[in-house]
Amino acid sequence: MPDFLNKVDSLTEQMTPEQLCAFIHESARKLNEQERKQFLAELSTAAGIGGRKQRGHKEKLEDKITACIEGLRLFDDEDETHEQACIYAEYNEKYDEWGYDEDDDEEEEFIYSDNDGVLGVVEDAANLIHRCIDEQEYKAGEELIWRLPEIRVPVSSDYDVDSLNVREMTEMHLVHINYEKLVMESVYLIYMIYPPEERPSKILSLLRRYDWLMKFSIEGFLQSAPSEVPDSEHFLKLLIQSIIENNEIGCQSLILEAYSLLNDADEQLKAAENGVRIYPVMMEKYLKDHLKDTEPDKLLGLCQKALEAIPAGREIRGRIALTAAEIASADPGKQLVPYWIEAFRSDRTMTNFFRLRFSGDWPDIRENVISLCNGGNRNHYYFFLFFTEQFDLLLKKGMHNQQGIGWSSTFMKQGIALFLLWFMPGEIKDLSAEMKAMLSMLYECRIPAEDYYRGTGRHPEKSSDVFPELMTEWKKQQEFTDEFRISMMKKIGKWIRQRVDAIMANNRRNYYEECAAFVAAYGAVREGYEGRGTKQTVLAEYRQLYSRRINFVAGLKRYGYRG
Repeated sequence: MPDFLNKVDSLTEQMTPEQLCAFIHESARKLNEQERKQFLAELSTAAGIGGRKQRGHKEKLEDKITACIEGLRLFDDEDETHEQACIYAEYNEKYDEWGYDEDDDEEEEFIYSDNDGVLGVVEDAANLIHRCIDEQEYKAGEELIWRLPEIRVPVSSDYDVDSLNVREMTEMHLVHINYEKLVMESVYLIYMIYPPEERPSKILSLLRRYDWLMKFSIEGFLQSAPSEVPDSEHFLKLLIQSIIENNEIGCQSLILEAYSLLNDADEQLKAAENGVRIYPVMMEKYLKDHLKDTEPDKLLGLCQKALEAIPAGREIRGRIALTAAEIASADPGKQLVPYWIEAFRSDRTMTNFFRLRFSGDWPDIRENVISLCNGGNRNHYYFFLFFTEQFDLLLKKGMHNQQGIGWSSTFMKQGIALFLLWFMPGEIKDLSAEMKAMLSMLYECRIPAEDYYRGTGRHPEKSSDVFPELMTEWKKQQEFTDEFRISMMKKIGKWIRQRVDAIMANNRRNYYEECAAFVAAYGAVREGYEGRGTKQTVLAEYRQLYSRRINFVAGLKRYGYRG
């Protein structure tokens, strides 16, 4: 870039004013509509108009920066040496909150005006930062890059808008600044100003001031730099080290990108090991990238160290445990269940639970798994109680609702559906319409086959929901007494009646179909034990109770009512 600018300067010095004007005119003619505002703003800055003070062409860069910093102090409400500058805001009468289009300037809620021309100094600051890079006067822009993201321009209005920062002004098109470019150029100045060991912490501090930490891309920075960034590989190592040693929060994507850009596998492993407690995402990536080219025992050793270092409650620890299980599955002599237990300890999902529940070691690990079930997602806990046969505790904690409404935030629907599917004779794959409706209510149990078999060494041929298969297996394992079934069916019949009555009393029409499905499923299960015609009797009873509810009756008919 510096060489390019020197050539440009050399050529422009040889041009007459008329030639230069003609070139500018021709360049402007080629601009598209989106580029024209920015071009005019930059041209105005160069000409010294639009509320800016004119200075001579030979004015030194340092003098301009000093003047700009003085101008920025106009927005400082703690500086009593001058009257504070501000912009003005009026409510936009054309604003339509419901039909808002963020790309339409006329639809902004407030109309801002810069009657005193104070915003020119903000644009000047961004242009001067750019000029510091062009002229390689990096140190000259140091104060400017720290001050600019801190300013807040006061807004005078009768509404709840007190001040705006540079990013907000850019997004509202009050200043013609490319915000991302401003951030990248400010980072470049820091990189060139400070010694290597100070660069990471300074850059992180600046990115937080600009509120750009989550959006910053190291690769984008390296590519957008005006010339090759010196010592970039060393910078990546220092950046990773700084984030880890200072326990910097909110840097996961940044540290992972820095790790990925390292060109040395040994350095990547070193970074992954050093940061495994705070940012284990590097270790997770290292394991995935080296599954095929590293000895399994070495990878398992790394997994074990990670599992010991990462706090038990973090989901990524569960993923690393499953990666360890997948590595160990290649050796028939290695146990997989301990890794599955660690996955469930860290991430109490239905998938991780079912992998344990239907393992051949279930009788031996049952108490251990039960001890891990509490905490986390409430509904998952109730599922765990059901599939560990703790029915009394489930009824006490998860199915004690005494009202027929407000079920959507409870376990009542899913609990009833589970018991009805359990009591219904036959396999889950051979379900009637109403029982399929019960199965669909168990949406939290939908488990893709590839997730369920992860860490088992088995790889399904196609992606499918494995829950119906697991539920069928559980039904085969778990027998119930007639006494228990009859007792539970009485409770379920009572709950369904409460539900239907409450829905009808409150005219919740969007639940009529669901109520019809519960009634039909309840009747179908009873028919499996009491004989043919029981389902029709149950449907007819509800048909008679709510004969004037047309949509409800239509639902009963869809589930088999023939009256």
